[in-house]
Formats: sequence, structure tokens, C-alpha cells
Amino acid sequence: MEAIVGSKVEKVNGDVIPVKSICGPGTIIGILFTWSGSILCQQYLPKVIEFYKSYHFKTNKNENFQIIALIDNEKTETQWKAYRKTMPWLAVPYSNIQVLKKRFSNVDGYPTLQMYDSVSGKLLSPDIMSRVLRGSYDPFKMNSDDYVDS
Repeated sequence: MEAIVGSKVEKVNGDVIPVKSICGPGTIIGILFTWSGSILCQQYLPKVIEFYKSYHFKTNKNENFQIIALIDNEKTETQWKAYRKTMPWLAVPYSNIQVLKKRFSNVDGYPTLQMYDSVSGKLLSPDIMSRVLRGSYDPFKMNSDDYVDS
């Protein structure tokens, strides 16, 4: 995952932790591409929060789910921090956004939620946002239609 999002992520309280501390067998990581200026991002955020809470707090110790927000297009760090506070998950630190924007230049719009295997870094699904909104996606019960062709 470090090759994808960098070596550190930021918690809601501003503490920075190593990405590898959230990775391991059975851990699925969603990368959420979002920004405060998008009306769709603002409309979808409550549903994504509901989705996150329903899987992040699973009691099965062999399954773990995280979301890391990549918040870009904010003009200032102050704007970034204000939007960041609306989300209960981890985020790519503001200082790393410009580097990662180049890496994810193929992302087609906002919001986008991509799913990755945390150990291999393999992209599992390029955008599950529509399924999250319908309530029809379980990151631990993906079928062959969910996976990206290798």
C-alpha cells in the first residue's frame, strides 16, 4: 500500500501513522477520491460514512476494512482540514496530495472509491461508489464481477 498512498496516513485527530500499521492479511483498503467542491461528494458522504462504519467495526478479527481519503482540489490546507474533519477515516496527509494526484491521474471523477488488497496492493475494484450507494457491496464477499482483470 505504501507504493500506492505513500508511507504515512493521517488520523482524524491529526496523528500520523505508518501505512503498514493498518495493512495485513484480510485487510481491504478503500481509497476515496473526494473534494469539498463536488456536490456529489457532499451528497454521497453520509452514505459512505454509513458503509464505512458497517464494515470498519466488524468483530471478525480476520477481516479489517479501512478507507483512506485522497482529498484533492482544496485550495488551502485550511480548507483541506475543514473537509477532512467531516470524515471518520484515515486520509493522505495534505503535504502528499500533489505527488499522489499524478499517480492517480486516471481516476475519472469525484467521488470514486477504489478497493485494494492491503498486502499485495492489487486493485480489486476500480470504483464501487454506485454499489455502496445502493447498499449492495460487501468488501469481504466480492464476486468475480468485482475484481479487476489482471
